[in-house]
Amino acid sequence: MLTLIGVSVERTAKLPQIALETPGHALGTDTIPALQPGIVYGFFGQTQTLIRRIRAELGGDAKVVLTGGIANVVARRTKVIHDVNPHLSLYGLQRFHLGNWVLCV
Repeated sequence: MLTLIGVSVERTAKLPQIALETPGHALGTDTIPALQPGIVYGFFGQTQTLIRRIRAELGGDAKVVLTGGIANVVARRTKVIHDVNPHLSLYGLQRFHLGNWVLCV
């Protein structure tokens, strides 16, 4: 199960794991149904807000490429993402390595 707060769950005895699934509600009547929308919608909201603020500081539109373990999940639920590349960081490290290798030879 993909969870957003796995580290917190491992360090606390009573905090349940919360699945990274979009709930059909914002209000919950029990612990998990109450925590899930806050965590899931909060994460998506902070992603969108950060992107909007960065674009405002840049003074225009910027292409947004998500990378990482939950990039596909976030991209499906937001309208501010242009592309998903789960291996972008590794690609950048490879290019850096190959560029430095050429300089060393």
